[in-house]
Amino acid sequence: MALFIFIADQLMFVKQHALGLKYFILILHFLMVCSFNCKADSPITSTHFFKAYEDECIVQKAAAADGVLTLEIMEFMANDTNRADLKLAALNRLVYDQYEPRLSQLFLSYFTSQQFFIDEEDFTNNAPADLLICYAYLMAFEDRNLKNAIAFARSASWRSQKSYTIHMVAALIESTKYLRYGEYCRCFQVYSKVKENKSLRKDLKPEADDIIFEYMNLYEKYCEG
Repeated sequence: MALFIFIADQLMFVKQHALGLKYFILILHFLMVCSFNCKADSPITSTHFFKAYEDECIVQKAAAADGVLTLEIMEFMANDTNRADLKLAALNRLVYDQYEPRLSQLFLSYFTSQQFFIDEEDFTNNAPADLLICYAYLMAFEDRNLKNAIAFARSASWRSQKSYTIHMVAALIESTKYLRYGEYCRCFQVYSKVKENKSLRKDLKPEADDIIFEYMNLYEKYCEG
């Protein structure tokens, strides 16, 4: 709505100052670029927890990849000896500057083309929790209503019932849904439920946890009263 108001104001400005069509086209071009590349504020776009992992080689490689899922990054994802928090930190860094369309499809295609899994159904039914949550995280940037991303995130949490990292990223995905619907208290509650779960294994760096808390705690006030 604010965007349309801004356009209307600019049209009036152009008319009043007789600046002509060329000026308005430049403004419209800027707005179109912004609308595709500027990130909306949300739990998945505003929690830059990769900053706690910038000393890690894979995060540095993700920073240099310009939003591209390189073969080297995918090989790191496929290696089951690599920790889930490192995989997610790398993806968190990868999408930091801008999100390239279809990353989740490219992620899945790597595993099917390399015959880790036969197809999407095989991946859905048999992929380990760390791959499911990585897939869900990328999908969350594409899935407008987040239905599929949340389904994969919940499957990941079910398959790894002790990983704080996996449960936390799943919570960020689900919290984003509630934020979009204006349910700010529920947004915080989904996060807080994981944050306060003492049964989970803290496999996320404390500094990364603090980064997430700094953003998510903004919504606690909506639960007061």
